[in-house]
Amino acid sequence: MKKFNFVRKQVNVTTLTAHPILVEWGFDFQPDEHFARLLKIYGLYEMPVIDSNGNVITHLAEVLAAKENGEIYIDVYVIDMNEIDLRLFICLKHKYSKKEQVKSYEAAKFFRDYLKNNNEGKELAKTLPGDINEKVGQLIQTSDSTIKRLLKVGDSKPEYLGMIDNGNLSFHDAESEIKVEKLTTKHKENVEKQKDDVQEDNLSNTDSSGSPASIIEISNNQFQVDDTIVSYGMGNGKPFIEVGGIQLKNVIHLTHVNNSSEHGVTVSHIFQEQKPNGRSIQLTIENFSKAA
Repeated sequence: MKKFNFVRKQVNVTTLTAHPILVEWGFDFQPDEHFARLLKIYGLYEMPVIDSNGNVITHLAEVLAAKENGEIYIDVYVIDMNEIDLRLFICLKHKYSKKEQVKSYEAAKFFRDYLKNNNEGKELAKTLPGDINEKVGQLIQTSDSTIKRLLKVGDSKPEYLGMIDNGNLSFHDAESEIKVEKLTTKHKENVEKQKDDVQEDNLSNTDSSGSPASIIEISNNQFQVDDTIVSYGMGNGKPFIEVGGIQLKNVIHLTHVNNSSEHGVTVSHIFQEQKPNGRSIQLTIENFSKAA
């Protein structure tokens, strides 16, 4: 395990600035007038950690308050770390600080990419238990479920994170919106891909007058059950049922023609999953040939 040497020294407070990572992750907290005033009364400032270039890593608000209060010198700890160690250290020191979901997502995404694509990160990942969400969660001290939903929303709709920060959207609603939109988009793509391949089901049966029954085309249809999108129809000449973006196996298409209906030829189309208690969809169409 690495050990770091923190060197205590006194520096001119006017030379200190926020470390870019603090700004990137939303930890560049600004002191309000009450905070600055009380620090001036007590005359005690927590010692920040800085790097050798004067970039403040911790206790930035105290440094800014010291500047505002006219302090010239401030005691600090100086440490130099590589970028990965520095990011881990910043996560640790700001664990209980409230920050924007957008910034949290950027941090989680950084460590996910580091563990997956960086050689040193891959070696570190081997020492951490769990899946990638658990590994990232351990690095930035939060639960794997938080990391999972943060990455899910941020990867799909990063603008939703800003809405969550503003109180205009909950994480649950954001995830539901993304799920429905993803299923709808996938269905539309399937329709575009398959629309030229959808074949007409030519019913060879005849109606009571002896005329050939009408040709009825079965195109792709869609409906929603709770939060799940269900699609069915003919794709590449084969029947399908798709539930929540997953196609069921062994789906057959049956037709039943009733020539004795008073409204003309009635055709029922049945899409059936071939297994015990399999799911099925029935579509009934009345061809008003006699009424015409």
